[in-house]
Amino acid sequence: MDDLSKQEEQAFRYVLEGEKDTALNLLLDLVIKHANKKNFAKAEELRGKIYDIDSMALSQIIKANEAIEEAKSGSIDEAHLNIWEELNRTLTKEEENALYFALQPMDCPADTVIFQQGQENSSLYFINGGKLNILYRQGDRELFIKKMGTGDIAGDDTFF
Repeated sequence: MDDLSKQEEQAFRYVLEGEKDTALNLLLDLVIKHANKKNFAKAEELRGKIYDIDSMALSQIIKANEAIEEAKSGSIDEAHLNIWEELNRTLTKEEENALYFALQPMDCPADTVIFQQGQENSSLYFINGGKLNILYRQGDRELFIKKMGTGDIAGDDTFF
């Protein structure tokens, strides 16, 4: 068992012993450590435990939120920030972080079909690099509709 797991167990022992403030401060320290290690899922889990122990521990809850958001902001790829600068200007820092960490990278070889004519597709595609050709098939013919590239979002017409 690593040090952080031992500290987490200790925090829950403090709760059982009635030392709630000590437990909350130890959990906050663990949130910060996990956030700084980019282990955001664990940091958010522990932030939730702070709330579960004392939903009025506003100081610790706010500090935990700030630590997680700051660490997330610092871990966003610089190239991504440059490509999506205009979009990010319309978002709060929390929204920007949430969007970035919800994205799932996808590399597509040339001629990969992403959208199939006549089929539903409920995904948005944020193009970080390369080109995407939009074609319309009519019988044996392919009609070129549009070329998309870095900084474009594909699928918005079927997503919303």
